[in-house]
Amino acid sequence: MLARLRSGFVPATVAVALALAAATGCGEASKATVSFAASAQRITSYVRALERIMGPLHDFPRHPNDAAEAQRVLQTATRRLTALIPPQEFQSAHDELLTSLHAQLDLIPVRQRALRAHDVRALRNITAEDVRQQDSIRTALEEATKELELCRGEGFVC
Repeated sequence: MLARLRSGFVPATVAVALALAAATGCGEASKATVSFAASAQRITSYVRALERIMGPLHDFPRHPNDAAEAQRVLQTATRRLTALIPPQEFQSAHDELLTSLHAQLDLIPVRQRALRAHDVRALRNITAEDVRQQDSIRTALEEATKELELCRGEGFVC
């Protein structure tokens, strides 16, 4: 159900976060450097975890008509995302992403019933809802990317 999420968010955010986190190894250990390092580490850890969670959705679905595969992949992603505690700055995007993934998961049995019933109208409505949820996922990832850039601009003391 979930179309390919090729937003570029994950690779770009990981690269930026890792580069900035690596920069904390130089210089004196002032309070600002420690704060920067802690904040950068916290954000880097979150972004890495988000990359691992969202990675399997990158080429999803491999088999568009395999409801079991879709359900398994989405359940795994939602379970892992639920367990992940985001930095406060990313909470809104995290919540939106989780809500959208749950909505995608909820569409699977509805779609299966519509397919069995050969209900073309319902399938069209489900497809439209699926597209809305994909847009919500992209928006959440874009929001997280903007927050990452803001944090970066503030020296990761955000």
